Amino acid sequence: MKKKFLSILAWTLSISFMTGTVENMRFVYAEPVQESEQGDNNSADTIEQTMDSISDPKQSEEIKNEDNLAKEDETKTVLSEKNNKEEMEALLKTAQEELSNILKSKEVRGTVYNCDTYEINEAADPSSKVISVVASGQQIFIDGIQIVDGALWYQVHYAQDGQPLKGYILDNYLIFVDTDFNSFRNQLLQKIKAINLAEVKVQGRASLSSVTNFDDILAYFPTSYHPYLKKLHSAHPNWTFVAQNTGLDWGTVISNEMYPSRNLIDNKNIASWKSLASRDYNQRTGKWVIKSDPYWVQASTAIVKYYMDPRNFLNETGIYQFELQTFNSNYHTQAGVESILKGTFMENAKVKSGMTYAQAFMKIGKEINVSPYLLASRVRQEQGTQGSSDLISGKVPGYEGYYNYYNIEAYGQTRAEIIENGLKEAKREGWNSRYKSLYGGSKKIAKNYISQGQDTFYLQKFDVDSSFNGCYWHQYMQNLQAAESESKNVKVAYESMGVINNSYVFKIPVFKNMPSSASAKPTQKTPGRVSINKAYSTAYNKIKIKWKKASGASGYYIYQSTSPKGKYKHVKTVSGGSSTSGSVSGLKTGKTYYFKVRAYKVISGAKCFGSYSGAKSARPMPSKTSIIKRTAADYRSIKLTWKKVSGASGYKIYRSTKKTGSYKMIKTVTSGNRTSYTNKKLTTGKTYYYKIKAYRTVGSKKYYSKYSSVVSKKAVPSTPKVTSIKASSKDKIKLSWKKVTGASGYVVYRSNSKNGTYKEIKTVKNGKTVSFTDRKLNSQKRYYYRIRAYRNVNGKMIKSSYSSKKSAVTL
Repeated sequence: MKKKFLSILAWTLSISFMTGTVENMRFVYAEPVQESEQGDNNSADTIEQTMDSISDPKQSEEIKNEDNLAKEDETKTVLSEKNNKEEMEALLKTAQEELSNILKSKEVRGTVYNCDTYEINEAADPSSKVISVVASGQQIFIDGIQIVDGALWYQVHYAQDGQPLKGYILDNYLIFVDTDFNSFRNQLLQKIKAINLAEVKVQGRASLSSVTNFDDILAYFPTSYHPYLKKLHSAHPNWTFVAQNTGLDWGTVISNEMYPSRNLIDNKNIASWKSLASRDYNQRTGKWVIKSDPYWVQASTAIVKYYMDPRNFLNETGIYQFELQTFNSNYHTQAGVESILKGTFMENAKVKSGMTYAQAFMKIGKEINVSPYLLASRVRQEQGTQGSSDLISGKVPGYEGYYNYYNIEAYGQTRAEIIENGLKEAKREGWNSRYKSLYGGSKKIAKNYISQGQDTFYLQKFDVDSSFNGCYWHQYMQNLQAAESESKNVKVAYESMGVINNSYVFKIPVFKNMPSSASAKPTQKTPGRVSINKAYSTAYNKIKIKWKKASGASGYYIYQSTSPKGKYKHVKTVSGGSSTSGSVSGLKTGKTYYFKVRAYKVISGAKCFGSYSGAKSARPMPSKTSIIKRTAADYRSIKLTWKKVSGASGYKIYRSTKKTGSYKMIKTVTSGNRTSYTNKKLTTGKTYYYKIKAYRTVGSKKYYSKYSSVVSKKAVPSTPKVTSIKASSKDKIKLSWKKVTGASGYVVYRSNSKNGTYKEIKTVKNGKTVSFTDRKLNSQKRYYYRIRAYRNVNGKMIKSSYSSKKSAVTL
C-alpha cells in the first residue's frame, strides 16, 4: 500500500472553485491516510460527498465562518513562524560566537557513528553535492555550525587517504568526548528543541531529533562481536561503542603487520609468540635474532593475529585500548594520574620545582586536549617503573641536560643507536628540561597521532586508519603488547577514582573477512632439553643413540662430530615426539664419533628447537655375534654354529673348561662369511665353554666386536640317527640306526605316546651292533622309540643326546 496526503487539501480546493473566492483558499497539512484497494475512487467519492454536503446554504455559512477562523489562525501561524525563525537565527549567531571561542583554545574532534557510512555534503542541505562518503569511526574536526529547518549541522574538515576535505554533517551522526564542547552542544540542542517544539505546536511538524539505542549501535558490528559487547553494555550501560569500519581485509592487514620489525615481542616469551622465519630465528643455535636491543625479537603471525583481533579485548580490561583519547574533565583527574604512576619513579616525584609528574600530565593533557592517562601510561610504558634509561638521565656525554621521556625517534638495533637517536631528537626539539620533554613529546603525540585519526591506544600501535598517513607504517611503537599494557593502567585509574561507569566512548575496528571467532592466543613452547642415555655401536658402520623423551617435542635432530668440541653436523631427523632413539649409519669402523640430540617442535609449519644435549661418543664396531648351535660332532668333537655379522672380516673363537675361567683363543676364522667351526681332540665327557667375537680389518688394523654370550657343551658321542623302524609281526618291532663313531654301545627307550615318558628297555653293549628287535608287544598298537649312544670312560657311561622320536604299529 502507498501513503497519500489527501482529504483536507482536496476539500479546501473544491470550496475555492465553487465560491470563486480565492482569498478563502487555504492549504492544511494532514496526516497521511492509507490508500484502499480501490485506489483513488474512494478519494473521488469523498470529494463528491463533500460537494453535495455544501450545497446546503446553512452549511455554506458555517464553512465561511470556519474559513474566517482559519484565516486568523493562519495569520498567527505566520507570525509565530516568523518569531521562531528570528529566534533560531539569534540562537545560531550566539552559538557561532560561543563555538568560535572554544575553537580558539583547542581543536574539537568528533567521530562519525550511528551508521555504516555517511555522505558528507557540500552545504548544510542533504540535497547538496556529496563531497565524499565516510565510514563509521571516521575522525572529523569542527569548524562551524548551521541550523537548517531546526536541524543542527556541523561544518567540518577531515582527511581521506591523505586528502584534506571539508563539508557538512548532521549532529545525529557524530559523537564527542570533549567536555567543553559537549556542554556547549547539549545546551544548544536543548534550545533548538525548544524552538522546534513551539513550531510543532503551530504546524504539526515532526521533530528532527532521534534516539540511538544499543541495539541500533550493535547492528553496525559483525555478529561475532555481539556477545562481548552485550556483556559490556549490560555491566556498563553508559558506555558507547563505535564501529570503526576500516574497509581493510583481515588477511591483508596481517600480512602488512608482519613486515620485518613492525611488531616485536620480548624474547622471554614462549616460542609460538616469536617468528620462526629464517631471518628471525637461527635454527642452528636455537636463538632468535635481536631486532632491537636488548631483547626485542620479531613477533609470530599467530600472536600478531591475537593482539590485532579486537574481539580478544572486548572485556573489562582490554576495552580501554579502544577508548577515544580526548581530555574530559569529568573523569580525568590528578588522583587518577597518580594511581597510574604508583610504584614508578614518578610517584610523588617532582618534574620541576613546585610541580609533580601527576600535576604536569594533568596540565599538559588539558592544554593540548589529550587524555592525561594516555600521557602517563605512555611514559610508564616507555621508561618502565625504575626510569633508569639514559634517555631521561640527562647525563649522556654530548647530550647533557637533554631528555626524551616518550622515546620519540629512539630507534635502532643496538642500545647505543637507540639512545643516540632519541637524544638527537631531544636536542633538535630543545627538550633541555624534564618538563619541556614531557610537554614537547605530548604535543607530538597529539599532533602526529591523536589528531591524525590514530586517537586510541590500539590505533597508535596498529595503523589501520588511512585518513592521513596511509596504513601500517605510521605506528608509535614496535612493542606488540603496548596497547594492552597501557589500557590496563587506564583501568586502574578509573577504578581507583570510582568512575568506571562513566560515559566513555570506545572506537573498535572492524575488518573484512575476519575469522568467525576470535583469534586464539598461541600456547606452544620451546621443547625441553634432551638427555642422551647412551650411544653405542650396532654395526661396523652404525651407531645407535638413545635418549630420554623431551616434553613438547614433535621430533628430534641428531648431530654428529669427530671431536667433542668440534663442529656438529645435522645427520639424522627422527620424527615423532615419543621417539627415544635413532641410528646413524655410513660411519667408519673404529673411528670415534660424538653425538648430540635436540628436540624440535613444529609451530605454524616451522620448526622450533630446544637446547642441545650433552655429547656422547661411540665407535662403530662389528656387531656382536651369537652362537646359535653347538652339537657333538663325535665323541671327541664339538661343532659350533654362529650368526653371521655384517661387515665382519672374520671371527675369533675362545674356549675354557670353566664358565668364569680363563678363555684361550683356539681358532681364527678368516672369512666373514663362514659361520661354523668344529673343535676336535676333546676329552669325552668333559664340558667345554665357548665365546666368539667378530672382527673387521681396516687397513692393517683389526676392530673387534664384543664377545658373544658364553655357551657350553659336553664332549659326548654324536647322536644316533634311526634309519628304519617297522613291525615284523603282531608282537615285534625292529629298529635300525646308523653307527656312531667311538660308541661303546646304545641305549633304547620306548613310550606308549609320542610325548609320554620314555623308559629304557635295552642296552646294546656292542658299538658295532646297529639294530634291535622289541618283542612281546601288543598287536595293532603304536609304540614310540628314542636311542642314545654311549661311550665308557673310566668306568662311566657317557651318553649322547637322544635321537629323534620314531614310531611303528604292530601287525
